[in-house]
Amino acid sequence: MKMLNVLFVGIALMIGTTSASAQETVQERADMHTKQMTKTLALSSDQTSKVAELNLGVANKNEVIRNDVNLTPDRKKEYIKGNLDGRKIQLQMILTPEQYSKFEEQEANRIENKAEKKEKKEKKQNTIQPNIEILEEL
Repeated sequence: MKMLNVLFVGIALMIGTTSASAQETVQERADMHTKQMTKTLALSSDQTSKVAELNLGVANKNEVIRNDVNLTPDRKKEYIKGNLDGRKIQLQMILTPEQYSKFEEQEANRIENKAEKKEKKEKKQNTIQPNIEILEEL
């Protein structure tokens, strides 16, 4: 019986540790995003605190969505996109027009870079596939 109790305590600790580390990851992600925005957009201390709070809130919401096993991947993307769109609306109220314009430009560049990386990855996979087929024929 004591062995069973020890096992349950061990499992509970593992679950608690996993939850804490996941939360730290969300916190770290939000902090990293805030630091990057503070640097590139030259945020004031007031803006930095508001952006930090906003980034953490969105990161927490998105983490819950990502971990929801009842949602399809498409539904998850839809909900996360909604959170990011809401974040942009909030940022418009926090940032100056110049800062927001620079933010949008950076976001567009990020999306373009992401698409280029995806395209390169797909080309690389298509190149590797025929080579595998040649090996199989031998």
